[in-house]
Amino acid sequence: MLLLLLSIAAAEEFDTTARAGMGGAGTAAPGELSSVRRAPGAMVLGVGKSTQVDAAFGQGTRLGTGMVDTQTNAFGAGFSYSREWADRIPPLDEQPGWLVSGEKTNEIRHNAYRVGLGYGFLQTPVSTPSGVQQIRRIGIGAGVVYEHNTSDLSGSTDSVEVDASVAFRPGPPGSLAQDLIVAATVHDLVPNQLRPINGEAGVWWRPIPQFQVAGDVVWDPRLSGSVGGRAGIEVLMAQSISLSLGASRLEQDMLAGGIGVQAEGIAIRYAAQWTPASESFVHTVGLVGPL
Repeated sequence: MLLLLLSIAAAEEFDTTARAGMGGAGTAAPGELSSVRRAPGAMVLGVGKSTQVDAAFGQGTRLGTGMVDTQTNAFGAGFSYSREWADRIPPLDEQPGWLVSGEKTNEIRHNAYRVGLGYGFLQTPVSTPSGVQQIRRIGIGAGVVYEHNTSDLSGSTDSVEVDASVAFRPGPPGSLAQDLIVAATVHDLVPNQLRPINGEAGVWWRPIPQFQVAGDVVWDPRLSGSVGGRAGIEVLMAQSISLSLGASRLEQDMLAGGIGVQAEGIAIRYAAQWTPASESFVHTVGLVGPL
């Protein structure tokens, strides 16, 4: 069972490239594909349609894709699929007694199918650089994920989990705080599954269209001390080039940076994450387009 838990914990869904470039920060970021998993309540506080694909390389290979629609009406929906291919052996002191001495491989395949649903309340018109737009001030949401995992050492497992989320904009319309969002999500509410109940809360703020900042607090019994955090910023230059920086302190410290180019609703991004303790890089590339 210990080996199974280690394999599952290492093979969870990964962040989109935009979030990876900010060190994973952005629980409260609205409308993006990552919000289908991180905070469906925040998902519906952004209005739009998009589809996305991301790929990560380093410590295995991961592929993620999906779509989000929060524009058709106050109900928002998103779907994502992720798959991981990796070869991981647990540390020697955590290996099961029946592991063959000198064994070097443990092929892992992780598949996650996720649906996020939300509803936005208190729709309000606000002035933006591109004209008057409607924003929602309160969002509630829920997510369901089905996971199918296989491992050479632990075999095949299936699980279903449920998340619940809420988000709101505390600032008044027309102020610098109109794009300040606070969100919280409780993950893995189904009892007796592969992961304990855990949660995250975050703040996302875009005081001007060219700048955004995010910070998260993570609570997870699997972490040392049970609490971790993430923080990141992104700057948009010349209306088309984005630069991001971020850091996280979860089980290990991690530093990140990213760059992107966007035009006419299409964005291409790259992010790199550096974990000093293991001296390892993870590279992520992503493409976002209109739906």
